[in-house]
Amino acid sequence: MRCTVRGLLRGRLAVAMVLLVETSCSRQVNDDLLIQHRNLGKAFYENPATQQEAVQEFQQALKLAPNSARDKLNYSLALLRASGSSAPASSSVGTRTAGRGD
Repeated sequence: MRCTVRGLLRGRLAVAMVLLVETSCSRQVNDDLLIQHRNLGKAFYENPATQQEAVQEFQQALKLAPNSARDKLNYSLALLRASGSSAPASSSVGTRTAGRGD
């Protein structure tokens, strides 16, 4: 079996193209799931009978976008509402508070 440089390049190019397409499809699926969890979370959040489901949906959204301030806020608000507390609760979602610079 004879292997040429052109044949190797063609093979590597094909593999690279497959990986690029696979990555973009995977990103689209994650974006679609993120939107779905956000929408369901919002719908559940607005209904007093389904506040626990809102927490679960926003938690899933946060898992898909762990650095998203939007999803951290949504998850924190859903936890507050589901717990029935009106006082701010400490949360492990990594929110920062602004310092006064004493």
